[in-house]
Amino acid sequence: MSTATNDLFANDAALASVDRKKYNHVADEATIGKVVEALKSNGHNAEVVSDKAAALAKIISLIPAGKSINSAGSTTLGEIGFIDEAKKGAHGWLNLKEAVVAEKDAAKQAELRAKASTADFHLTSVDAIDHHGTLYAVCATGTRSGPLLFGPSHVIVVVGANKIVADRAAAQDRIQNYALQVESARVRVAYASWGVKASATNFAAEVRKASPFSQEKRFTVIIVKETLGF
Repeated sequence: MSTATNDLFANDAALASVDRKKYNHVADEATIGKVVEALKSNGHNAEVVSDKAAALAKIISLIPAGKSINSAGSTTLGEIGFIDEAKKGAHGWLNLKEAVVAEKDAAKQAELRAKASTADFHLTSVDAIDHHGTLYAVCATGTRSGPLLFGPSHVIVVVGANKIVADRAAAQDRIQNYALQVESARVRVAYASWGVKASATNFAAEVRKASPFSQEKRFTVIIVKETLGF
């Protein structure tokens, strides 16, 4: 569990009743293997790595120099070191996310966001992945769920094995009773407002099988055998 997440639980009274242990059990080898086979059956690439460093190394190996990249807001990507690595500019990638953040003009920033939605590689995490190989993600703005469904030609999903659940009902339970509760605490800090609360009703995505119109496997899911994100 990251220091940032630990701090949220230590300092936000609203999280006192949230069961961290229940929603952060790291799946065993057999279960991870089952999920990998399900993902492959659904038409996705799937990789398993041992830790954060291996996850970052795998991402670097997958993205050629000269390609454009974009990423959704993700605690997981921060924890494995990808956000900092992308900012370094050492791999020859065109970091569209940084261009969006740097632009202060609202109209120009909107144009850059639209361009970023069709990056060569989009990187993100999800809130849950079930034994059937279905990916579940919710967000307030669509920056996470939108590119999962349409846009970038390559989507790399990094997910800790703590987010593996049995089925859709368990995924929805994890989202409502854990992920959204912790995200609400995070945004209260980020926006300095107790009234800010995350909601699953804005934008949600469930990715089951690969699009039949894809010429190649669009998704690569990297499962990390650690607790990552929330």
